[in-house]
Amino acid sequence: MPQPKSKPSKSSWAAAFGAALKTREQLPPGAGWKTIPEIKDELGVGHVKFYQTLKILRAAGRVEHFAGKIMADNKLVRCIWYRVK
Repeated sequence: MPQPKSKPSKSSWAAAFGAALKTREQLPPGAGWKTIPEIKDELGVGHVKFYQTLKILRAAGRVEHFAGKIMADNKLVRCIWYRVK
C-alpha cells in the first residue's frame, strides 16, 4: 500500500507564489527611467505644475513613457516610467 505523501508547507507555497509573481514584473529597458514621484522630488515642483509641464513635453514628443509592472509590498502593481528623449 502506498504511503501518503506529506502536504507542502504554507511557506513553500508562499515562496513559490512570490517567485512566480517576480517573473511577471515588466521593467523599462535601458537607463534613465524614473517614476513620477522620483521626478517630482528631484525637481521640487508641485503636483499641478508637474502634470501640466509633463503634458506639454509629451505632446511635443520630448518625453517617452513605459507602462509596466513592479512588485510593491508583495503585490504586482502597474507603474509608469518616464525619460527624456
